[in-house]
Amino acid sequence: MVECVVFHSARAGIGKSTLAANTAALLARRGQRVGLLDANVQEGGLTSFFGLGAKAIGCTLNDFLLERCEGMDAWYDVTPNWQLAPASVMLPQAGSIWLMPASPRLRDRAALLQTGFRIERITDDLIATAESLQLDTLLIDTHAGIQEESMLAMHSLAVAQTLVLVLGLDQPDYAGTAVAVDIAETLRVPQIVQVVNQISMLFDPVRVKQELAQTYRHPVLALFPYHPELAALGSADLFVLRYPKHAITRVFEHLAEALLTHVDPLQSIEQPPG
Repeated sequence: MVECVVFHSARAGIGKSTLAANTAALLARRGQRVGLLDANVQEGGLTSFFGLGAKAIGCTLNDFLLERCEGMDAWYDVTPNWQLAPASVMLPQAGSIWLMPASPRLRDRAALLQTGFRIERITDDLIATAESLQLDTLLIDTHAGIQEESMLAMHSLAVAQTLVLVLGLDQPDYAGTAVAVDIAETLRVPQIVQVVNQISMLFDPVRVKQELAQTYRHPVLALFPYHPELAALGSADLFVLRYPKHAITRVFEHLAEALLTHVDPLQSIEQPPG
């Protein structure tokens, strides 16, 4: 059965989509067939990481939820050209990445909010298409926050085996993360983990891990220090392929490995040198 991992954050701009896209690439590099669902239907943005232009997109997640198309018609093979990556990241068993994008069209976003959709479309029907594609892992990148347009995120938790809460060391993130944890616990999501992004090197990583784990009752899987190269690249490319030997890529690799093997994150994740 496909393993479902949901990426969620209390606010936009914290780097949730960057984490999801790069994690997908690393899982595929390890031989996985990975699905990547852009459930941020109000903004989208995962297509830019993989060079999938608007003209190449026919059916989207919006169309699938509104029952305008079959699920298989909304998946696109966006597997990176591994031959363009440095030799150090090449693996003979490299897998594939399948993306279901959110619609870039404003009218499709409005239609989804106005008419709604059957919950079964994001649970039973979506999982059925993932299994038809023989996916090993399905990563869902949600809308940030808890409001009307992010209800899709809450429905996504119904199929999640793992919830990855992405946050910064910022007061608005703390309150929003607490709400998300409460909802996920109510829905009995089997595994809830935290990933801290854009952290200043002035913070003590050990203390940060301990305090967040104690506050939210769930472990911190990884700490991503702020780095200008990652910020500058944005969604223009996959950082882990552009900079395979970078210290930040090492953190991505630990994150992907922990999600792949279900090892104890507090024992397995080491921090890169500053």
